Amino acid sequence: MSDVGKVSFSESAQKQLQLIGGIVSAVLGIIINVTDLINKVPGLPRHTSWVLGGAIFLFGIWMLVKWRTRYSRLLKPDALRLDRENAEHLVGRAEDINNLLQQCLAKQIVFLEGESGSGKSALVRAGLLTKLKDDKSVQPLLLDDWWVNDWERIPIRALKSALMTSGALGCDAKAKLTDGQLKSAGRHLPALADVERELVRINDDEMRTPLIIFDQFDDYQARNRERFLPNKVWLDPATLRQSPFWDMVARLLEQDKLRCLFVTRSDTAAGLSSVAFFGSVPPMRLDRVRSPYIAELLTRLTEGTPTTPVIADPDAGWTKLRERIIRDISEQDVILPQQLKIVLGGIQSLKRLNLKQYERVGGVAGIEAFYVEQQINGTARKVGLAPSQVRALLVNLIDPLNPTKTRFCGKEDLLAVAAKAGGKPVASDELDNALEELERGEMLRSPSDPESGRTTYRLDHDYLIRGVLAAERRADRWHYLLEDRAKAFQDAGTFWKKWKALLPVGTQCRLALARVRGQFRYGNRRGYALWSLARLPARMLGVVGSFVLVFGLLALAIFWNMKDMERARIDSFFKEIHSMTNSREIHAQTRMFEQNVHAVVELWQPEEALAIAGRIIETMRSTSNTDQMSALQEALVDVTSDLKPEEAQTLGSSILREIQNTADTAQINALTRAFAAISFHLRPDNAQALAELIYHAIKGGGDPSQRHALGSALSVISSQLKPEQVGTLDGSIVEAIQGGRTVPLSPGRD
Repeated sequence: MSDVGKVSFSESAQKQLQLIGGIVSAVLGIIINVTDLINKVPGLPRHTSWVLGGAIFLFGIWMLVKWRTRYSRLLKPDALRLDRENAEHLVGRAEDINNLLQQCLAKQIVFLEGESGSGKSALVRAGLLTKLKDDKSVQPLLLDDWWVNDWERIPIRALKSALMTSGALGCDAKAKLTDGQLKSAGRHLPALADVERELVRINDDEMRTPLIIFDQFDDYQARNRERFLPNKVWLDPATLRQSPFWDMVARLLEQDKLRCLFVTRSDTAAGLSSVAFFGSVPPMRLDRVRSPYIAELLTRLTEGTPTTPVIADPDAGWTKLRERIIRDISEQDVILPQQLKIVLGGIQSLKRLNLKQYERVGGVAGIEAFYVEQQINGTARKVGLAPSQVRALLVNLIDPLNPTKTRFCGKEDLLAVAAKAGGKPVASDELDNALEELERGEMLRSPSDPESGRTTYRLDHDYLIRGVLAAERRADRWHYLLEDRAKAFQDAGTFWKKWKALLPVGTQCRLALARVRGQFRYGNRRGYALWSLARLPARMLGVVGSFVLVFGLLALAIFWNMKDMERARIDSFFKEIHSMTNSREIHAQTRMFEQNVHAVVELWQPEEALAIAGRIIETMRSTSNTDQMSALQEALVDVTSDLKPEEAQTLGSSILREIQNTADTAQINALTRAFAAISFHLRPDNAQALAELIYHAIKGGGDPSQRHALGSALSVISSQLKPEQVGTLDGSIVEAIQGGRTVPLSPGRD
């Protein structure tokens, strides 16, 4: 600790000790005086003075504790809300405003660049436009935010709208419009030529040079990246002039009838070369705001009046917190205005304005996420949506191709996002209420196209992306924790680094608890989580136990891979049996096939038995080899041992259809024997259903071999029927055998 710090600490401690000593002395003096006074009153018990003195002493202690635990409270949260169009909030920018004003008055093309969040838009809106109100030589035309959404169609409409809102539209242009057109700003000038004539008229007749302000020019170039960077080289001005809109702009600039201000981020300032129609233009660079100006702004915003204070008891926490916030967001004694705005928005929701509460939410980074979380939770609570749905809306407004930029989305897209996040459709009114609430909380902007009437939404500022992503990570922190650790495990080179990258035991317990609560799923990181269990015995048994568990996990992985091996062998059997002619080889492969089927069915997937039986029947249909047919029939009989009664009924129906559809005697005999094996797995109701199918199949006669097979099938199935069911079928069977034609099996009777 420095000498200055020691002196400050010593002086502070001295003052506090003196204050506490003075309070204790005053309380003791009061107790002594009250005791003497009570003792002089005749008739009072002697212990009265002690009781009253003790009460006074306890009251003094309570007052001291109360004083020590007091804290500042924000009484007027809106006082800390910064507005980019409020000139009083634009501090430390007097020189920048004058420089920008002089450049706009003297030059035809002006470039303004600065890092994201440095306050470029605020400088233009609250600074430059305010100054230009008093200057009659220039007519500013600020394009709305939605001008960036299209190559030239929407910029033209945005320029039309700017002409209307500025009040600069001439009487002749207005006279051409119908009453219906007057209701829409975008339709006042129906063609680009009309816009050009109006710009020329303003310059020639009103003697005011139009100044088009292209704010967020970096967004425009990002939306049209393929046009501006066709070969990874910025488009030159001559090629850009192939666009009618930009050709009009360049032509009026050449005629000295127009001026342009392009506002962009520093990291994309190279793209300004595309609109440098007269050669290189030195840009005006906007720096952050110096810390003393921010300190003065916060003091002014929170000073209030004695009757209407903004912060209750500011000396009980706010004064130190203000200094701490300025120190935390300062870099080389300068501050990013947009970061200040979000931090001030975050502390509006703090119950106590002191350092303890500030540090509890995580400092500056935590405050930014806390601000977004409060907006999400407040919106969800007011409109009846789940916080996850509101959060999904904000995340969807981040450009997936450039995660540092926001993007525009229509209401239809946001409806689909909210429905997907909630697992059910969302009413249009609910979404409208949510978007209005988020816009009221300055999380969104919703510029509207005056011609189409379509409203699009974007985050209020690119800087909000940090808070939105942080809130998303905190809401799904277990998923991101697992993803980050798993990636570190994959990137680790040596065995020791991989061991260190495994999940600690405490983290595993928290993940397991979150999984039980349904807060997340392991997904494709399940394997990594299983490997991390190797650290559990390291805590319990040491290194030896961990290696034992590693080998156990390895054995488990091998056992799990056996399923794929068994399925591959089953598929191989079906592919190769047609090419086998040796009887011994056929039956040997069939026995291995039966073992593979039992392994799959018994160890992993019992429901596979019916599907495999179906594949055997299809294979039997495509072979005429006696040995192959015999082997397949044996395999089919073996597979039926793993079937449930309902599955046996389904397979029996398939076999009966195959018997009726084939004339091959060998196939019919093999299928009949397989059906006989199936019958033992049937319950009476399943047997009754199959008996009715057989009755319909043999009704009316047909091929003798088929009728014989169906009769045999009925014979073996009769043992599974109840006596009353057998009696019912006797007469029907005699009638069927005497019938005249074969009736196909009805699949609907399965």
